[in-house]
Amino acid sequence: MRVRSPLAQGSSSFSLTDLGMLLVVVIWGGNLTITRGIFQFIAPLPFLAIRFGLATILLLAVLYGTGGDLAIEPGLRWRVIWIGLIGNTLYQFLFQIGLSMTSATHTALLLATAPIWLAVIGTVRGTDKPSRAAWAGVLLSFAGIALVLTGRNATSSPMMLIGDLLVLGSAFCWAIYTLGARPLLARYSALKTTTLTMLGGTPVLLLAGLPGLLGVSWAAIPLVGWAGVIYSSALSIVLAYVIWYSSVQRVGAVRTGIYGNLVPIVGVLIAWGFGGEEIGIPQLAGAAAILAGLWLTRK
Repeated sequence: MRVRSPLAQGSSSFSLTDLGMLLVVVIWGGNLTITRGIFQFIAPLPFLAIRFGLATILLLAVLYGTGGDLAIEPGLRWRVIWIGLIGNTLYQFLFQIGLSMTSATHTALLLATAPIWLAVIGTVRGTDKPSRAAWAGVLLSFAGIALVLTGRNATSSPMMLIGDLLVLGSAFCWAIYTLGARPLLARYSALKTTTLTMLGGTPVLLLAGLPGLLGVSWAAIPLVGWAGVIYSSALSIVLAYVIWYSSVQRVGAVRTGIYGNLVPIVGVLIAWGFGGEEIGIPQLAGAAAILAGLWLTRK
């Protein structure tokens, strides 16, 4: 499938941009297991407030420390708000609550469907014309999603399915977020775009998490818990988001999105190796179908 993008596609050789995206893959793959561990000490909504409050402060400090500003063209102000609400507020609500109800393995696999939603949205909007192979990839990926959703073992809670569906919804939000940010990235740096959209979504997250923050037992949170908060804020949001959008600017959304296909693989391996999660045949078959579908869609 050919995707028309206003951004430059860059060269095909391996570069520092590719190295940066490999770092993002590792950071996001590990964040799923780390976040589930944090839920032992902090509930999802207050954790979101802490995570995004800290990330927003760090982004503002880096932006102004490098001589940047928050000035934006009047015609793009509404875009910043709705992108922030979808890509930060709604996406994070669905992702965090879904992750608290399902496994890191399922979350990693279902988040990998974002490129499939990009293809579907592009077709509906008329900006893309998928080939037969691309449509085969979409259908194959949806078959993989069905395997992941229905292939739970007998000990799984019925709530796990709801968690899976919430994570799937977050992948759809990420696709909209990626598409909606293109006009901003055509005018501003990746750091400024990330900061602006963060400011558009963080206030709602802070308000939603405020009641839960009042009931958090701060003294009971161990050092490893605080380390996880720093990882999830400074690395998974600030560093990874800036690298992601920098890559979109330099080599285009298509080449950047390909690295997103590696996140579920790394996420599943970390969940299995460090999180103690079991991987069954349905999950393996679903993973194979989703990744094969992504490859066909990209091809």
